[in-house]
Amino acid sequence: MVLDIFLYISLFFFGYMTCFLFYFGKSINIYMNLTKSSLLLSLFIIVRSLEHYSYAKEARLITMKKNGCNEKTLKAIEDKFNQEIKFFKESYVKDLCEAQDATPYYRHFESWATAMDFLESNKNQLNNFIIKHKQTNKGR
Repeated sequence: MVLDIFLYISLFFFGYMTCFLFYFGKSINIYMNLTKSSLLLSLFIIVRSLEHYSYAKEARLITMKKNGCNEKTLKAIEDKFNQEIKFFKESYVKDLCEAQDATPYYRHFESWATAMDFLESNKNQLNNFIIKHKQTNKGR
């Protein structure tokens, strides 16, 4: 009788712990993938934004040249654009690093260069995400 109760309790405990471990493992895997995807998407968005910002800079400089602006003014405008781009890069990576520190997730990058390496090394995952969501939005 006592042995039966002990076996039932042991079986229940073993089942409970097995379920807990599988659930915990699956949750950690989902969390890691979600965090990595959010880092990739946010980096992709800022890179595309800076790309468009650079196009706007070039278009503005070309227009100013056509309108007869002097070289000193053009240089000042170009320097201002470059300083803003540098500021965006540094502040954005700093904020992403702080966001990574707030979680138990390890840092993938420390600077803009390492962030771009991280983005490049995960290009396939990002491309798959974009292709998947472009296909689902076609039906709308």
